[in-house]
Amino acid sequence: MVGDPVEVVDEHRDTLTNLQVIAEVLSDSTEKYDRGAKFERYRAVATLSEYLLVSQVRIHIEVYTRQPDGGWFLREWNDPGAEIDLTSLRCRLKIAEVYAKVTPGDQATG
Repeated sequence: MVGDPVEVVDEHRDTLTNLQVIAEVLSDSTEKYDRGAKFERYRAVATLSEYLLVSQVRIHIEVYTRQPDGGWFLREWNDPGAEIDLTSLRCRLKIAEVYAKVTPGDQATG
């Protein structure tokens, strides 16, 4: 999710600067980077308020929410019947819909 109007770094329009929510689907090859250096860079984006990490190997979603003091609060879900309140988007994300076309056991468990 991006704020309105869209803000970009340059005329190429491929780097947004006013993101509100970012969701990453984790893989074995990117998970360490997504949790580490990439999230560190994302935290420098002043408008970012929620960062989602979605497992592709099991039902598991983590949501980091920026707090008023600038820190980040982590919440985690494993229940396919649960819903996640994304406050920055003013909506609820149904975990069952995120994993609708994924059968547990399709991938190695993590």
